Parts: sequence; structure tokens; C-alpha cells
Amino acid sequence: MAATNTLQRLTSSYAKHLPLAEECCKFLTASPDPFHAVANCVKRLESAGFKALKNGAAFTGQLHAGGKYYYTVHQSTLVAFTVGKKYHPGEGGFHMIGGHTDSPNLKVKPRSLKPPKNGCIMLGVECYGGGLWHTWFDRYVQLVYLFMSVERPRHFQLSIASRWIHSLFFCAPLTPIILSAEFVVI
Repeated sequence: MAATNTLQRLTSSYAKHLPLAEECCKFLTASPDPFHAVANCVKRLESAGFKALKNGAAFTGQLHAGGKYYYTVHQSTLVAFTVGKKYHPGEGGFHMIGGHTDSPNLKVKPRSLKPPKNGCIMLGVECYGGGLWHTWFDRYVQLVYLFMSVERPRHFQLSIASRWIHSLFFCAPLTPIILSAEFVVI
């Protein structure tokens, strides 16, 4: 009887947090790499009233008391901040809180195409971030890519796209135990 009551209390305690966990899972699914994560965060910031600033330009005259702002760097880094309601330009200092997230992923290396083997096209990849890489093996991997197009000299327009390709699949095969981490250093 006591065990049943404890289980019921735990279940109701977890149930109130379930919507937040589901929202987190949706965000993580929609953010398979740093570019998508930043784009998704920008959408959330803009819906919360944040205004975009141009990275690299002075913010003189653009910041106002109570304002909410953000800027991105190469679409893979996001800086967001609010200005206090007692802010007066040129007076006093500020407090800053920073955070860092890491989005583990396998990046396709430049000039990575390898000669085909056994009918498979092979690409060279590098590990980025602190992934638990053994969990990535023997499963289908989504290809996410970044396009860069030149609009005018020295000005690049970046756009991101995610696409699941059904006619091809990408798979990182499991390394045989004889080639595991105790034998091979990556």
C-alpha cells in the first residue's frame, strides 16, 4: 500500500513536468546542428519581442532602457541580452551572464569523397563536440547541410536546409570490438 502511494505521488509529480519535457524534445529534434539551433532560438527570441542587431557594428543609439536584443555570429553563435529599465547611455556598467551549448555532430570534411567500396559511397567525417559516439553507429543519419551563395563580392548570404533523403541512406557502421577505443585512438 505504501509503495502504491509513493508511486502515485511520483507519477503526479512527473506529470506536471511532462509538457516542458515534450517541448524540449520538439526543440532538440528541430535542432540537429548549431545552425538550426540558432535559427530556432532566434524565432523564439523574436516572438518574445527581441530585436536583431547587426554583428560587428557599434550599438550606439540602438540600445534603450528595457530593450531586448540579439545578434548572431556566422549563424552558429547567438548572443541575446536585455537592457535594464534604469539604463542611461554612457553611465554605469553592466552585468553579463554567459552560457555555452555544444551540439555534437559529424561534420563532412572538405574534399571528403572516398573511393566507393562494395557499392557504398564513403565520406570522410570529423567528430565535433562531446558526443557519445558509440550510440551513433549502425543507424540512419539525417543529412543536414549549409548552403553559402555569393550575392555580391565580399558579401555572403548563408541559408540552412535540412533534408531527409529517402533514396539514399547514411550510416556509420559499428566498429568491430577489436578496433574499439582501447585499441584505436581517434
